[in-house]
Amino acid sequence: MLLLGIDVCSGACSAALVRSGDTIAVRHEPMTRGHVERLAPMVADLLEESDTLVTDLDGIAVTTGPGSFTGARLGVAFARGLSLAAGVPVTGISVFEAIAATWEESVMVALPGKNGALMLQGFKGSRAIAPAGEYLPDQISAALPDSPFSIIGPASSAVYDALAESAQDYHAVCADWPPLTAEAVARAALPAFAANTVTVPAPLYLRAPDAKPQAQITSAL
Repeated sequence: MLLLGIDVCSGACSAALVRSGDTIAVRHEPMTRGHVERLAPMVADLLEESDTLVTDLDGIAVTTGPGSFTGARLGVAFARGLSLAAGVPVTGISVFEAIAATWEESVMVALPGKNGALMLQGFKGSRAIAPAGEYLPDQISAALPDSPFSIIGPASSAVYDALAESAQDYHAVCADWPPLTAEAVARAALPAFAANTVTVPAPLYLRAPDAKPQAQITSAL
């Protein structure tokens, strides 16, 4: 099964071709802006490099968030457009799911939020055991499962620090977490394509955007 993975939610523009779990080609460019201009050429270069046509794909997997609001919207729109144009199925994978899929044990995936908050979701294997949520450090302990688990993800060390006084059975893993790439996204999507349980991607937001309507616009509505 040949999948195209795409991620523009995690502080980079990333695309990868993965066949049955083996990486064929990957591009990963850290960036905080410029995704709109870079994503389509990156995917085109990736396909050309691997001598692959879009119609050769068995599926497309794209991260839906959380992360950059612009990145989530761009990635989902691009993947859905490419899917329609090529007649190839597409599915959405959250950043939580992509990271959790790299582990087989019970884990809590931790991502950095805004203003000191942390975004968390628990998994047992690849199955989510709780909805994703955003928490302040003093709220984290109450949000965690009772069973033993590992804390993984780019904010694992921050969660560990917040729970330093807790007696819960947990441990932090990979505080210096490597950046998420589209390879992990494609691999996380393999079971959904194999079982024909793909879902139409839509952006995943855990918080409202920072941008607010201007006062004069709001008063006119």
